Amino acid sequence: MHTSPWMILALAVFLPMMVGCSSATAPWLDTEFQYGEVDDPSTIQEGINVTVGLGDLYILGHLVTPTRCYRLEHEFGRKAGRLELRIVARPTGAGTCDPLGGYRYTLAVFRLRSGTYELTVVHDITGAQGGQFTDSVTIR
Repeated sequence: MHTSPWMILALAVFLPMMVGCSSATAPWLDTEFQYGEVDDPSTIQEGINVTVGLGDLYILGHLVTPTRCYRLEHEFGRKAGRLELRIVARPTGAGTCDPLGGYRYTLAVFRLRSGTYELTVVHDITGAQGGQFTDSVTIR
């Protein structure tokens, strides 16, 4: 079978556009989560700051733990007009740890549909009282 140069050119031009269209309208969400320990936990004010930019949601949060030996994980869910982020802080099981720890985390959520959402962020900290924070966010 012989393929004409025009057919190859057409595939080279239109195939990337078709793949791009399907991934741009995909129904799933992408998230990116990072965290790090702060130098002086006594200066932390526990809470969140929320920013929306170019249709994406960015959450910056701070939390205090009983010691510096914790790891953070996240769970993110969306249901209708509600978004929930749960930050789970668990001890690492490491040996001796300095008392009082503090962490800063960021979560970026990509591909949210346009609309207004009620955001709830829950800090679930083993060995300490967590917190719950709410905010209304509009994605355009």
